[in-house]
Amino acid sequence: MRIKGWVTAAVAVVLLTALVMPAMADHVIKIGGQCDRTGPTKNVGVELCPGIHDYIALVNKKGGVLGHKIEHTEIEHGYTVDRGVEAYERLKRDGVVAAFDYGTPIVYALTPRHMDDKIPAITPGFGRADSIDGETWPYIFPMAASYWSQAGAAMKYIKDNGAKKGTKVAHIYYDNPAGREGIPIMEAVAKKEGYQLRLFAVPPPGVEMGPQVIGGRVGHRPGLYRHAVHVHRARPARDPGNYAEGLQRRGQGGAQVRRRRLLQPRRAERCARR
Repeated sequence: MRIKGWVTAAVAVVLLTALVMPAMADHVIKIGGQCDRTGPTKNVGVELCPGIHDYIALVNKKGGVLGHKIEHTEIEHGYTVDRGVEAYERLKRDGVVAAFDYGTPIVYALTPRHMDDKIPAITPGFGRADSIDGETWPYIFPMAASYWSQAGAAMKYIKDNGAKKGTKVAHIYYDNPAGREGIPIMEAVAKKEGYQLRLFAVPPPGVEMGPQVIGGRVGHRPGLYRHAVHVHRARPARDPGNYAEGLQRRGQGGAQVRRRRLLQPRRAERCARR
C-alpha cells in the first residue's frame, strides 16, 4: 500500500473511533500519534507522519467530523520502546480518545496499557498480527494486512510460481519483533507444503546484510522472501553485477512503503545488468 492510502485509512479509523466518544457541540476531538523521524525507520516516518498532519488539516478545513475539529498531537520516539511508552502516557494525560502507535516493538509494549485504559490503538500494516482477533484484542486495530497475512501471501506466491515439495525457500528478516512476526506462518506453510525453509536473520542495526543475501541465494528457488520496511539502508554489497546490488536496484525501501516483497534471483540479476 502506498503512503497516501496508508495515511488516509489510518486517520479515517482514528476519526471513526473518536465518533463513539460523547462530545459537546464545540468539543475538539483529541487524537495522538507517535512517529520516528530520526531513528532507524525515519525513511517511513518522514513521509507517513507529515501525511497524517496534512490529512487532518484537510478534514478540519472541510468542517471537521460532524462539526468537531480534530486536534492531533505527534510525539517523536525515534523507534525506541521507552520513549514510545513515555509518549503514550503523555498522550493519555492530554485526553486523547485514540492513538496511532508506530512500530511493532512499541505496539507490544503498549498493548496492556491500551487494554486497561480502553484507548484504541491504530497499527496499520504492522504491530502484533494476533490483534486481528478483535474479541481478544478489542482496542488494537491492525487495519491493514498483518504480518501473518503478508507472510501467507508471499508463500502463496511461491507456490503459484512453481514451488513443490522439497523446494528450498529462504526468508531474510530483520531480527526484531517486527521481523520475527511472520515466521510462524512461514514455518506452518512450509511444513504443510513440504518446503525446506531456511531463516536468515539480519542483526540490528541492519545496515549490512550481504552474508544473508548470499546465503539465501544459494539453492533457494523460486525465490527469496525479504522482510524490510526500513532498516536495510546501506547497500549490502558494492559489486554492481552481483545479486545484492540487484535487490537494491529493484527499489527496496525508500519513500514508498514496501512492507514485504518476494525476490526472485533471476529477476534481481537481470536488474543488476541494466
